[in-house]
Amino acid sequence: MTGSEIEEKARHILQDEAAGGEAEVVSSEEIFSYINDGLAEMYANFPAVRIGNTGAVTPYADADVYNPTAVLWLDDFFRTPLINYVVSRAFSADAHDARDRDRAKDFRDAFDKFFVAGA
Repeated sequence: MTGSEIEEKARHILQDEAAGGEAEVVSSEEIFSYINDGLAEMYANFPAVRIGNTGAVTPYADADVYNPTAVLWLDDFFRTPLINYVVSRAFSADAHDARDRDRAKDFRDAFDKFFVAGA
């Protein structure tokens, strides 16, 4: 999984959710900032994220907007919650719109539920 794959999936959701409404305009720099915030939150708060396929602890590293095709350290199993986090942050950025506030909350809830429910 790469940063550009997360960005592509997030943008697809942002466009689908904006159907019939105003499209969300988010720069790649913002998306990667959200990716890194999500990675940091997941690494700090959910110990299972730190364990790689080999059972070894995976060191933390940011996603690089200047090298978007670099492979992220995060296991693919956690792709969906990371996308949910990124989308929630993108909708939160435009939180003056009630629909976007609701969408941000829905995607954040999905992120949180993934870890509470154990997937």
